[in-house]
Formats: sequence, structure tokens, C-alpha cells
Amino acid sequence: MSSDRQPNGLLRLNEVAAAFGVSPRTIQRWVKVRRFPQPFRPAGVTGKPFWKKSDIDLFVTAGGIHGYRREKRRT
Repeated sequence: MSSDRQPNGLLRLNEVAAAFGVSPRTIQRWVKVRRFPQPFRPAGVTGKPFWKKSDIDLFVTAGGIHGYRREKRRT
């Protein structure tokens, strides 16, 4: 993960995209089809998206896109 993290374990869209080596638009597409953890929007629906580092860690631990979907179904 990038060392330029937001306080309280929050990551910005650009940081998340860079960590996975994809474009920010790709992250947005994955979120839209629920293949990536949903963002947290501190300012409500219109606020900029942030991700909790713990959610991203779970995503990686579960095996990325394919494993994350299986892990969420089990819970």
C-alpha cells in the first residue's frame, strides 16, 4: 500500500488504484459491479470515496476479486 495514507486507516481512490496497479476508473467499475469493497463516503453520498484499510486487507486476504466475492457469500 502507499505510504501516503489518510488518517484513521482511510485510503483515497488514487491510492487504492495505484496499490493494485489499475486505473481509478477500473476501481470504480469493480465497485459498481460489487467485485471490490464498497467505499466509505465521510461527507455522504456526494463526498469523495475512501476505503478502510481493513476492508482492502480483507479483499487481498480473500484472494482479490474472485476470492472476495466467495468470502462475502459465506458470511
